[in-house]
Amino acid sequence: MRVGTDQITIRVSAAETGGTVLAADVRMPAGGGPPLLHRHDAAEIYRVDAGELAIYLEDEHGTVTRRATRAGDVVHIPSGHAHTIRNESAAPSRAYVLFAPGDAMERFVHAAAALADPPAPEAVAAVARRHGVTFAGPLPLAPAEEVEQGEEDVDDGDEDARRDPDDVVLGRVPAQVVEVHDQERGADRQDRERQQR
Repeated sequence: MRVGTDQITIRVSAAETGGTVLAADVRMPAGGGPPLLHRHDAAEIYRVDAGELAIYLEDEHGTVTRRATRAGDVVHIPSGHAHTIRNESAAPSRAYVLFAPGDAMERFVHAAAALADPPAPEAVAAVARRHGVTFAGPLPLAPAEEVEQGEEDVDDGDEDARRDPDDVVLGRVPAQVVEVHDQERGADRQDRERQQR
């Protein structure tokens, strides 16, 4: 199914795992991927299978870092952290993605795919809100600082994404966006709890 410019093929549905995991292939054309930072309760694991992807990820202090990835790279996106994945290269890319839990994300993918092409931004925002996805704002425009690089850290396979050569610290997610997200998230949880009763 198509969501925006991206083609998503569900390989293991949330229903097959009791809602715990959703597994999908994601194909992104050049310039593809969600244009805004967003958050959701599902954690993600991206394995880049072909091409290159730029992973923008907020850390626990609100700083957004850009990580350039290529085929063979695996990236964990923690639950609740602002992030987006973009194909900023001139060639298509492909990734295998796991979402945990998977049920809300699968419902979001199906609902977003059902929108008109191209979808109105208001329609995307409404579908996102209904499925626990909140927008955290645009990508920071310019790097705040280059991440210092030591020779011993290049291609060493460690899990410290800040030490990879293509990483750039971009800036912080605006506080007012974070506050709005937290308020929406609380309201969304309350709505879901009422629906479950």
